[in-house]
Amino acid sequence: GTFLAIMLGTLGGAMMIHLELPMMYIGLQLFCIALLGLLTSFFIPPIPLGSKRLTINFNWLVEMKRLYAYSHDNERVFKAILGIAWFWLVGTIILSQLPSLAKGVLNVEEQVFILLLLLFTLGIGLGSILCNKLLKGEVSTRFVPFLSFLLIPFLFDLASFNAPMGGGALSLSSFLMSFQGLHLAFDILRLSFIGGLYIVPLYAFIQSQVFHSRRSQIMAFSSILNAGFMVMASVLSFCLL
Repeated sequence: GTFLAIMLGTLGGAMMIHLELPMMYIGLQLFCIALLGLLTSFFIPPIPLGSKRLTINFNWLVEMKRLYAYSHDNERVFKAILGIAWFWLVGTIILSQLPSLAKGVLNVEEQVFILLLLLFTLGIGLGSILCNKLLKGEVSTRFVPFLSFLLIPFLFDLASFNAPMGGGALSLSSFLMSFQGLHLAFDILRLSFIGGLYIVPLYAFIQSQVFHSRRSQIMAFSSILNAGFMVMASVLSFCLL
């Protein structure tokens, strides 16, 4: 659900730019979506406190050190957290470079870029859903190393698209009729599908391995690390461009 929301948000943003909607309309739409999120949050069922003695320390450096110590108590959990952060780093680089690849390198129309985003969303969604069926409900990370290595050839293949696909800006129909276009679309779909298979077991593993009283704090540390890796990916993309 989280991945689909992120991808659909990215897709919706790209479509609004493509349709050249007024800024007032876009701002109002964002406000309504935020309000809907707030209203939905009131329907989250209450759950018992995991740690009744927990106190919030507003010194974020001390709090980060404590969260790091909690996460590092179990080495396998800490490696899973790093694996998730690595996924977000790679995903952020791909997503941030995709518009430049589509417009500046491949010279395709915006509809093609929107299609690639849609395929990215579809792939992650399918991978996440089928993950449970492939593992038969078992919480296991045994396939994660294999899946991370499986991403490498597809990433190299994606990097091979380094020249314009036609004389002018390639339309969506021409893109889908060409071998190169179908090849690129299949690469994006494969990458995102493997990404969905890769990420779900790691999240499930962390939540099943940590104490109930520390689960939310370790997930919070994971989210902080993810954000840090995504910022680093954005900075790297900026420097490379």
